[in-house]
Amino acid sequence: MATAKKRQAPQPVAVVPKKLTRKEKSVQNKVAYRKLQKEIFAKAKHKDIKRSPVGNALVIHGATPKPTIYDSEVGKKICLMFATDPNMSLLVLNNDPTLPTVWTFYEWLHDHPDFDKVYIRAREMWCDLRAAHIVTMSAQPLLGEVKTKKTGTDFKGNAIDQEEVKTYDNVDRARLYVETQKWLLAKERPKKYGVQPIDVDDNTGLQDLLAQFRQRSAEIEGQ
Repeated sequence: MATAKKRQAPQPVAVVPKKLTRKEKSVQNKVAYRKLQKEIFAKAKHKDIKRSPVGNALVIHGATPKPTIYDSEVGKKICLMFATDPNMSLLVLNNDPTLPTVWTFYEWLHDHPDFDKVYIRAREMWCDLRAAHIVTMSAQPLLGEVKTKKTGTDFKGNAIDQEEVKTYDNVDRARLYVETQKWLLAKERPKKYGVQPIDVDDNTGLQDLLAQFRQRSAEIEGQ
């Protein structure tokens, strides 16, 4: 009687991981991000969760929500920040959880004229501080780096890539910074930092020049 052949166990087949396309990777990342979102919301004990102003990361600001009802003390604090810090900007309001949003802040200014006057005065002080800051920045070098790639040879004669880094005073970037700040100050306080029109009525030299120009124009037209 013939003996039955023993069946051999199937050999494990090596699974080659599939290379995902860019679109498939994007879908996979979105699914993982949504899962992370749900976990954060589930663990949080309060609802004061907002999106970060940069990117899509979720940030928990704390149990105290950003103020929405007008508070004179908070308003004075904001005005004081503008009056003492040349680097202060409206972006700080959105990023600081203890301060109102820019939208709420402008509503306060609209609804409370006295507070609006204080803020205008604080912005005037901010412009003066900013002008002093521009003078200080202009006197200091703005260091930058220039990287140059060169191809050289080693002691065996093989080609190698070399990178040369030089530090220099970035005058063009400093000029762009100063011109931008000057434009901002001219728009913010045109009477003090803007280009003032020439008063022709009080300038006798210009009046004489204009009279000569008109006389000469009349002579040319009469020829």
